[in-house]
Amino acid sequence: MATFKSEFIDPKKNILIPSLQRDYVQGGREEVISPFLDELCSALKGEKNLDLNYIYGSDENASFVPIDGQQRLITLWLLHLYLYTLQEKDFPVELHFTSREFADSFASKLKEEKEKLKEDEKISDKIVDASWFVSGWRRDTTVQNMLTALDYIAKKCTNPKKYTNFDNITFSFLNMEQEELTDDIYIKMNGRGRPLSYFENLKSWMEEKIVGYFGKDGEFAKEWQQKIDNDWTNFFWQNRDTTQPHPEEIDDEQERFFYNLLRIFWIKQEETFISDDNRNSLYSILDISENSDLKESIISRISKKDGFVLPLFVLEKTGLFSEEFFKWAKQALDGISKYSEQINEIANPEQLEFDLAFKDEQTFCNKIFFSNENRDLAIMSGIIDYCIHCNDTQLDGWLRFIRNIVCNIDNVSNNKNLFLSLEKIATETKNRTSVLDILSTIEPKHYQGIPDEMLQEEKTKATLIQKDEVWKSDIKELENNKYFTGQIKFMFDFLGPSPNKGDFKNYSSLMQSLFSSVDGKYFTIIDEKLFSRALLCFTTSYGYGYQINSNWSFLKSSKTDWNTWKRFISDAEQLNGYGCHHNDCLRELLDTIIKKHTSNLSNETLNTIIGSHLIKDWRKFLIDYPGVWDYINQTEKFIRWHSEHHIGLVKSTQYGASVYHAELRSYCLYLDYTTENPSKEKNGWKIWFYEMENTCLVFDKTVGDKQVAIDVRFESENADSEDYYSLEIFLREKERQESQQYLKTHCDSFSKSERGYKKEKLTKDKVKEEVNKLLKIAFS
Repeated sequence: MATFKSEFIDPKKNILIPSLQRDYVQGGREEVISPFLDELCSALKGEKNLDLNYIYGSDENASFVPIDGQQRLITLWLLHLYLYTLQEKDFPVELHFTSREFADSFASKLKEEKEKLKEDEKISDKIVDASWFVSGWRRDTTVQNMLTALDYIAKKCTNPKKYTNFDNITFSFLNMEQEELTDDIYIKMNGRGRPLSYFENLKSWMEEKIVGYFGKDGEFAKEWQQKIDNDWTNFFWQNRDTTQPHPEEIDDEQERFFYNLLRIFWIKQEETFISDDNRNSLYSILDISENSDLKESIISRISKKDGFVLPLFVLEKTGLFSEEFFKWAKQALDGISKYSEQINEIANPEQLEFDLAFKDEQTFCNKIFFSNENRDLAIMSGIIDYCIHCNDTQLDGWLRFIRNIVCNIDNVSNNKNLFLSLEKIATETKNRTSVLDILSTIEPKHYQGIPDEMLQEEKTKATLIQKDEVWKSDIKELENNKYFTGQIKFMFDFLGPSPNKGDFKNYSSLMQSLFSSVDGKYFTIIDEKLFSRALLCFTTSYGYGYQINSNWSFLKSSKTDWNTWKRFISDAEQLNGYGCHHNDCLRELLDTIIKKHTSNLSNETLNTIIGSHLIKDWRKFLIDYPGVWDYINQTEKFIRWHSEHHIGLVKSTQYGASVYHAELRSYCLYLDYTTENPSKEKNGWKIWFYEMENTCLVFDKTVGDKQVAIDVRFESENADSEDYYSLEIFLREKERQESQQYLKTHCDSFSKSERGYKKEKLTKDKVKEEVNKLLKIAFS
């Protein structure tokens, strides 16, 4: 076995980091460098022997060029430089970087000015304050992490003269030229990625735990060792992210995978993994409030995207890696390794649309198993349930089932009941001939983690497919629509549990067209505003949509918000006091398109339906005026519902006297005038809409030094019918007496008001007639 001393110090061989290697990062990750240095120091003190696995590279001009192992080599170089300096020994090894100018010059200067390493205080501060230190070096990642590593080294090696057993740190030194090895052999041998990263430390630590649980010569320990270096590594290698800067490295994937296994396993368990002896110290080490649930807090910590790993000394204080966990993890890894290729083949958009955010060249297994997203974790949990329990029983059917559930359930974050319900169904499927067999006989109320209506939908679909395989393709095609992603309960709301195949095809075709997607945008075949207006023609006086705080929403076309079309089309709950179901209006609209328009879904068809409506209440304003939708589209299609005769159009998410908004009927009157007068002028009068308190249609005309104004509004606060418009004419910025004096010859039929003259309780036609008379007056 080789040592740093035997390979570099005695023959005085330098180290040259090639341009293909990334920055030195090991020193900047406490969870990696701290336990690694603990192991190194323990060996240097003679307490143990430490094998650092392979270091692989080639000789070039009296230097060793590492292809793998550069992170460890830099740490070993810093450690030996520090100890040799403090032990007054000659240290001849130079560290160079091919394409990192700052790192190269810093390493050379550090060796030259090594006396700075003898400082008693924080080494990095003393080096940075030195006259020879170049300020630009501080911005270099490698330099920063080398400085940090030196601080850790000084902190760990408190009495440098005790750390003299350099031969206790060994590694397998592979010289590419001498051994006639190729890159292919390197990849095969070292597919795990960069050794002694955090994962390599974790891997060694897990192997020690396994030996403790099962015995060094036990069958479990032997199988684990063999598979983690072969079968399981092949799975990680085949599903790595090939687009990352270093596609030969798979440690990040393995780190996340094992932590995801921990999350799934312990979310399902009733018991905790924390002993009373370690509870208080864990609160302190992890900076967790003692009022918090420690188990839940740690699971939340290891769910994060960044910084999710726990240092090994913390893991030692928990029971996360319990004996039962390892037994379960081995079953999971065996199954996933066995089925991963099939999973990737089945779970692609042409076969099974999950509608998850994939990167280019990313496999499904990469997306699901190496992610920290909660929905991905729930799918991973379901796949593991299959691998452990289902015995080759219709993998495609199981993937389709968990897609339909997990992608449509609201709360998947650490949802214990969901995870346990999926496992229970998988267990029950074990002795059945197929997934369809269990789903067609499932009793929804027996599974707390999955809504009853979802399981009832799966039961209905499974029953249809079992009766006639022809149903499978029709159901699958509709389920794979990106907007529905497996949830098509609306079809059975419309057609019942035993639909006619022809009706199913007709409805399915229309729904596919309505919610077609191009680049993630929906309603690409028809105009969404037209669809919304046509739908209102079939609603009750209650309309359609949902209350969102104080606003009423006419739905968004996204899939993730609470107030979406997706939720509405599957919402068959009865509307209180209206004797109908929420989505009945959609069924009636589809019926009309099928029966009266020969299933021709087009903007022309929707315009025809809108043109023939007989609605006379508030809905007619939203049906007849497309401009209303342009106004509320600026927010989330919100209106503020005060009463049938008092409806506000919401322009911003807030609403009030000082916030832009519009009263519905007044705004429609404004749209009438601006449609007739697109220049927004008439007979010299400017036409505009006031959007603050007491919103109204405004006409302004300047006459000499005076500005004549007309405010027209629907008096919504007091209205009890449609005949409640008012108009007021006055001089802007003038006293009431001056206004009345100036206007009185033209306002004989008006009543006096606070600003001038006013007429109230007018019908819409009457108020337009009165306004048109005033607009013809030649004021002077």
